[in-house]
Amino acid sequence: MLSTIKRRLEEVRGILDRPEATEVRARQLVQEGIIGIQYGSASNFFGAGWVNVDLNFSNEELKNSNCLKFDLTGRHPFPDACFRFGYAEDFLEHLDQDQSLRFLIEARRTLKPGGVLRLSFPGLEGVLKKHYQPPNFDGAALASREAYSMWGHKHFYSRGELEITAIALGFKAVRFESHGHTQYAELRGVDSRPDQAQLNTYVELTA
Repeated sequence: MLSTIKRRLEEVRGILDRPEATEVRARQLVQEGIIGIQYGSASNFFGAGWVNVDLNFSNEELKNSNCLKFDLTGRHPFPDACFRFGYAEDFLEHLDQDQSLRFLIEARRTLKPGGVLRLSFPGLEGVLKKHYQPPNFDGAALASREAYSMWGHKHFYSRGELEITAIALGFKAVRFESHGHTQYAELRGVDSRPDQAQLNTYVELTA
């Protein structure tokens, strides 16, 4: 009996993990009127009006009605122009350059015209100041571990690189902010890492 129940649960989980099931749920969430999406949320869930996305959600976390599990470097299961806001904190640096371009393309596609994607991530300027001073080989070897491999970090955007990239990918405006500061009420209070205020870059990209 227990083996039968266990097998049935595995079958149900398999169904829920299918791309078509994720797309159906994604469209349902849009129809229910969500205004924003949080990318790479881990366990820092945003509440009503938002959908939280992470590739590593557990089955328990997926019981939350506004959580979805899919690969953010692939095609997103949402229709065009469906969100007013997007947000990602400490996510972009975990993607290599190619992956980040695909993510940003899909994030822009799913934003409504005038919609805003707010990103918070360790910027190259902050990383150089924190990990590469003084700029010598021994320090760089230590920084390779502390800034990259220890945390699974792959690429740190500078402000200039990100601005060039965003405009090339179709964003209409790039506005750099600071921790906790935004002109949008819906994005106030979303930054959760004040300890990284001097390390991170905060930017809002307008579609």
